[in-house]
Amino acid sequence: MPGRIPHSINGQGLATPTCNALGIDYLDADNYETVSESLPALDQRNYSWMDIITIDQLPNYEDKIKIFYEEHLHLDEEIRYIFEESGYFDV
Repeated sequence: MPGRIPHSINGQGLATPTCNALGIDYLDADNYETVSESLPALDQRNYSWMDIITIDQLPNYEDKIKIFYEEHLHLDEEIRYIFEESGYFDV
């Protein structure tokens, strides 16, 4: 699918301190099932909702992933955990 072409022009990632300065935190997602690492982030930000989606199992997978390749805004702050494979956001 053309949408899976990398967005990054130079392919460089950002160092963790740079991400932290932008409000981007890193947590080890390998232990998400124990919730010990992920819930503090939710509690600290007073989140009242959490869901887990598995994109590759959605019936409208090809349509759903297209929205991730267009800039869009949300009314509320969001936390994204990537549990399997990999992913990135252009910042």
